[in-house]
Amino acid sequence: MGNKKGGSFEREVSKQLSLWITNGERDDVFWRTHGSGARHTVRFQKGKETAGQDGDIQSTHPLGEEFRNIFSIECKFYKDLNLWSIITGAKDFSIYQYWKDTIEVSERVNKEPLLIAKQNNKPVLFVVSRLMELHIRSAGLMPKFKFCLGTGEEAAAFIFDEIKENIKADVLIKKILIHKNAVEKKDE
Repeated sequence: MGNKKGGSFEREVSKQLSLWITNGERDDVFWRTHGSGARHTVRFQKGKETAGQDGDIQSTHPLGEEFRNIFSIECKFYKDLNLWSIITGAKDFSIYQYWKDTIEVSERVNKEPLLIAKQNNKPVLFVVSRLMELHIRSAGLMPKFKFCLGTGEEAAAFIFDEIKENIKADVLIKKILIHKNAVEKKDE
Protein backbone atom coordinates (compact mmCIF):
# COMPACT_ATOMS: atom_id res chain seq x y z
CA MET A 1 0.00 0.00 0.00
CA GLY A 2 2.76 2.47 0.94
CA ASN A 3 4.67 2.15 -2.36
CA LYS A 4 1.44 2.46 -4.34
CA LYS A 5 0.45 5.57 -2.39
CA GLY A 6 3.93 7.09 -2.78
CA GLY A 7 4.06 6.36 -6.51
CA SER A 8 0.64 7.89 -7.04
CA PHE A 9 1.72 10.99 -5.11
CA GLU A 10 4.92 11.30 -7.18
CA ARG A 11 2.84 11.13 -10.38
CA GLU A 12 0.49 13.85 -9.07
CA VAL A 13 3.42 16.06 -8.01
CA SER A 14 4.98 15.57 -11.46
CA LYS A 15 1.77 16.73 -13.09
CA GLN A 16 1.35 19.73 -10.76
CA LEU A 17 4.97 20.83 -11.17
CA SER A 18 4.62 20.50 -14.96
CA LEU A 19 1.48 22.65 -15.01
CA TRP A 20 3.13 25.22 -12.73
CA ILE A 21 6.33 25.44 -14.79
CA THR A 22 4.41 25.80 -18.08
CA ASN A 23 1.70 28.17 -16.81
CA GLY A 24 -0.94 25.47 -17.25
CA GLU A 25 0.04 24.46 -20.78
CA ARG A 26 1.63 21.03 -20.21
CA ASP A 27 1.28 18.28 -17.64
CA ASP A 28 4.17 16.11 -18.90
CA VAL A 29 7.34 18.10 -18.22
CA PHE A 30 8.25 16.03 -15.13
CA TRP A 31 7.80 12.38 -14.16
CA ARG A 32 8.89 9.97 -11.48
CA THR A 33 12.57 9.15 -11.42
CA HIS A 34 13.20 5.50 -12.20
CA GLY A 35 13.10 3.67 -8.88
CA SER A 36 12.34 6.95 -7.06
CA GLY A 37 16.00 7.88 -7.08
CA ALA A 38 17.23 4.43 -6.00
CA ARG A 39 19.41 4.08 -9.10
CA HIS A 40 21.22 7.31 -8.21
CA THR A 41 21.71 6.18 -4.61
CA VAL A 42 23.03 2.73 -5.54
CA ARG A 43 25.43 4.15 -8.12
CA PHE A 44 26.57 6.86 -5.69
CA GLN A 45 27.42 4.16 -3.14
CA LYS A 46 29.63 2.57 -5.81
CA GLY A 47 31.34 5.91 -6.51
CA LYS A 48 29.51 6.49 -9.79
CA GLU A 49 27.52 9.50 -10.98
CA THR A 50 24.05 9.29 -12.53
CA ALA A 51 22.91 12.53 -14.14
CA GLY A 52 19.31 13.58 -13.64
CA GLN A 53 18.36 10.58 -11.52
CA ASP A 54 18.68 12.15 -8.06
CA GLY A 55 15.48 12.60 -6.08
CA ASP A 56 12.00 11.36 -6.85
CA ILE A 57 11.16 13.60 -9.83
CA GLN A 58 13.06 14.07 -13.10
CA SER A 59 12.46 16.29 -16.10
CA THR A 60 11.17 14.53 -19.20
CA HIS A 61 11.02 17.62 -21.40
CA PRO A 62 13.48 20.47 -22.04
CA LEU A 63 11.06 22.91 -20.34
CA GLY A 64 11.80 21.21 -17.01
CA GLU A 65 15.58 21.06 -17.30
CA GLU A 66 16.31 24.46 -15.77
CA PHE A 67 14.14 23.70 -12.73
CA ARG A 68 15.73 20.26 -12.25
CA ASN A 69 19.22 21.73 -12.66
CA ILE A 70 18.42 23.86 -9.62
CA PHE A 71 16.44 21.43 -7.44
CA SER A 72 16.73 17.89 -6.19
CA ILE A 73 13.09 16.98 -5.49
CA GLU A 74 11.96 14.48 -2.88
CA CYS A 75 8.29 13.50 -2.39
CA LYS A 76 6.76 11.97 0.74
CA PHE A 77 3.14 11.04 1.41
CA TYR A 78 2.34 9.39 4.72
CA LYS A 79 -0.62 9.02 7.00
CA ASP A 80 1.21 11.20 9.52
CA LEU A 81 4.26 13.40 8.81
CA ASN A 82 4.88 13.49 12.56
CA LEU A 83 5.31 17.24 12.69
CA TRP A 84 5.98 16.90 16.42
CA SER A 85 9.35 15.42 15.39
CA ILE A 86 10.49 18.96 14.62
CA ILE A 87 10.50 19.56 18.38
CA THR A 88 11.65 16.13 19.53
CA GLY A 89 14.13 15.36 16.74
CA ALA A 90 12.55 11.93 16.18
CA LYS A 91 14.37 10.17 13.40
CA ASP A 92 11.95 7.63 11.91
CA PHE A 93 9.08 8.43 9.54
CA SER A 94 8.98 12.13 10.21
CA ILE A 95 9.28 15.36 8.30
CA TYR A 96 12.49 15.95 10.26
CA GLN A 97 14.07 12.81 8.77
CA TYR A 98 12.65 13.45 5.29
CA TRP A 99 14.21 16.92 5.25
CA LYS A 100 17.51 15.50 6.47
CA ASP A 101 17.43 12.92 3.64
CA THR A 102 16.52 15.63 1.11
CA ILE A 103 19.49 17.74 2.21
CA GLU A 104 21.81 14.74 1.93
CA VAL A 105 20.83 14.00 -1.68
CA SER A 106 20.85 17.66 -2.75
CA GLU A 107 24.34 18.22 -1.35
CA ARG A 108 25.65 15.20 -3.27
CA VAL A 109 24.48 16.72 -6.55
CA ASN A 110 25.07 20.40 -5.65
CA LYS A 111 21.41 21.42 -5.97
CA GLU A 112 18.83 23.16 -3.82
CA PRO A 113 16.74 20.77 -1.70
CA LEU A 114 13.00 20.64 -2.30
CA LEU A 115 10.74 18.38 -0.25
CA ILE A 116 7.13 18.08 -1.36
CA ALA A 117 5.26 16.30 1.42
CA LYS A 118 1.69 15.36 2.20
CA GLN A 119 -0.11 13.98 5.22
CA ASN A 120 -3.56 12.39 4.94
CA ASN A 121 -6.35 14.98 4.68
CA LYS A 122 -3.89 17.92 4.80
CA PRO A 123 -2.58 20.26 2.10
CA VAL A 124 0.63 19.48 0.26
CA LEU A 125 3.70 21.13 1.79
CA PHE A 126 6.51 22.74 -0.23
CA VAL A 127 9.55 22.58 2.08
CA VAL A 128 12.58 24.63 1.08
CA SER A 129 15.95 25.90 2.30
CA ARG A 130 16.59 29.33 3.78
CA LEU A 131 17.69 30.67 0.37
CA MET A 132 14.43 29.57 -1.25
CA GLU A 133 12.41 30.84 1.69
CA LEU A 134 13.77 34.34 1.13
CA HIS A 135 12.82 34.30 -2.57
CA ILE A 136 9.33 33.00 -1.80
CA ARG A 137 8.82 35.53 0.98
CA SER A 138 9.79 38.32 -1.43
CA ALA A 139 6.60 37.38 -3.32
CA GLY A 140 4.58 38.02 -0.17
CA LEU A 141 4.10 34.49 1.12
CA MET A 142 4.98 33.51 4.67
CA PRO A 143 5.95 29.98 5.71
CA LYS A 144 3.41 27.99 7.71
CA PHE A 145 6.24 26.77 9.94
CA LYS A 146 10.02 26.59 10.06
CA PHE A 147 12.47 24.17 11.61
CA CYS A 148 16.17 23.53 11.85
CA LEU A 149 18.19 20.33 11.88
CA GLY A 150 20.78 19.95 14.60
CA THR A 151 23.41 20.53 11.91
CA GLY A 152 22.05 24.01 11.18
CA GLU A 153 20.16 23.43 7.92
CA GLU A 154 16.99 25.50 8.11
CA ALA A 155 13.73 24.61 6.41
CA ALA A 156 10.56 26.56 5.75
CA ALA A 157 7.27 24.91 4.87
CA PHE A 158 4.78 26.60 2.57
CA ILE A 159 1.51 25.31 1.15
CA PHE A 160 2.18 24.11 -2.41
CA ASP A 161 -1.16 25.41 -3.76
CA GLU A 162 -0.31 28.89 -2.44
CA ILE A 163 3.07 28.76 -4.17
CA LYS A 164 1.45 27.78 -7.47
CA GLU A 165 -1.25 30.46 -7.17
CA ASN A 166 1.02 33.35 -6.16
CA ILE A 167 4.43 32.78 -7.72
CA LYS A 168 5.29 32.25 -11.35
CA ALA A 169 7.82 29.45 -11.61
CA ASP A 170 9.90 31.22 -14.24
CA VAL A 171 10.22 34.31 -12.01
CA LEU A 172 11.35 32.16 -9.08
CA ILE A 173 13.88 30.34 -11.27
CA LYS A 174 15.31 33.65 -12.53
CA LYS A 175 15.71 34.97 -8.97
CA ILE A 176 17.54 31.83 -7.91
CA LEU A 177 19.83 31.88 -10.95
CA ILE A 178 20.67 35.55 -10.39
CA HIS A 179 21.47 34.79 -6.74
CA LYS A 180 23.61 31.75 -7.61
CA ASN A 181 25.51 33.69 -10.30
CA ALA A 182 26.19 36.53 -7.84
CA VAL A 183 27.51 34.05 -5.26
CA GLU A 184 29.73 32.34 -7.86
CA LYS A 185 31.19 35.68 -8.99
CA LYS A 186 31.82 36.65 -5.38
CA ASP A 187 33.65 33.36 -4.79
CA GLU A 188 35.94 33.89 -7.81
